[in-house]
Amino acid sequence: MLDGLVHRGPDDRGMVVRGRVALGMTRLAIVDLAHGRQPMTSEDGALTVVFNGELYGHARARARLQARGHHFRTRSDTEVLLHGYREHGVEFTHALSGMYAFALHDARRDLVLLARDRVGEKPLYVAEEGGVLLFASELPALARGLRTPHALDPEALAEYLAYGCIGGARTFQRGIRKLRPGERLLVRGGRRTTSIAVPPLPDASRTHVELGERVDALVEAIDDAVRDQAVADVPLGCFLSGGVDSSVVAASLVRVAGGPVKTFTATFEDPTLDESVHARRVAAHLGTDHHELPIGQDLAHELPRLVAHFGEPFADKSLVPTYLVAKAARAHVKVALTGDGGDELFGGYTSHAISLAREARAARVPLPL
Repeated sequence: MLDGLVHRGPDDRGMVVRGRVALGMTRLAIVDLAHGRQPMTSEDGALTVVFNGELYGHARARARLQARGHHFRTRSDTEVLLHGYREHGVEFTHALSGMYAFALHDARRDLVLLARDRVGEKPLYVAEEGGVLLFASELPALARGLRTPHALDPEALAEYLAYGCIGGARTFQRGIRKLRPGERLLVRGGRRTTSIAVPPLPDASRTHVELGERVDALVEAIDDAVRDQAVADVPLGCFLSGGVDSSVVAASLVRVAGGPVKTFTATFEDPTLDESVHARRVAAHLGTDHHELPIGQDLAHELPRLVAHFGEPFADKSLVPTYLVAKAARAHVKVALTGDGGDELFGGYTSHAISLAREARAARVPLPL
């Protein structure tokens, strides 16, 4: 199964087998390169964790735990999971901020905890076969651990053809599911329970806030998020299309980085696809170290590799240029921030405006109709 994840974690690999539990990890080293090896085990040997992703603000979480008497051996965000669980138990996932999927084994309590971040950025697939529970961050890796292939799920196929993706816990293969965003799967003494980690709602008591104050608060929130996500012990940059979302992230990164920022733009021969002029203007305005990465027209040879990585059909054509610009940027940086998610948060897609217009028209129709 680890052999199927080398492309995701080319820097290191490790495995721990303890009793009925085996945990393995291939690592992409970003924070604390020397000491963040996985699987990571607590000093007393009772807890072991494998962790894919990044915890944002982990330095603050570490300081809070140290104030409560916890002693850390590394600067890695992975170790925060071990001490957070020891301090708060399973409920410590409520306080986590980041993109992650992890598995934690508590040998003393005969307990395994699988968890996925609240937005569902990092995938986590699970399957059971012959009394063995298998899990992995990619379907092809999980399939390597199965003795027999699973049949196609016709309901998943119908959902894919209708929406272009498969939501919830379903996958294309019967018997293999993915943890839903924020879901925790707890296995103790052979019994499984699931729950969704729901964070406490923010204080909504202040309903009347001036627009200027809202804008200032939004800029501060974006800067805080970018500052937390720009923590890395490796070269870091930003993808820049020249659109609103990536330009906002790039501008924020320039403010918080305290040094030169590398930006990357894909360029296309087809002028209807090329956004490099807009990106160039933004880069010049921000004073970034800007790189334009030409994307060729012959993309067919890249498709088999992409299909293999996704593990199941995925109908978003933007994955091709995104993959190619990431592949080209890898020669310069190891981590890149993007503007992804802005349209979802702020209603930026044309379809959102169309839906609102339809709703407004429908509201004028007499209720009996």
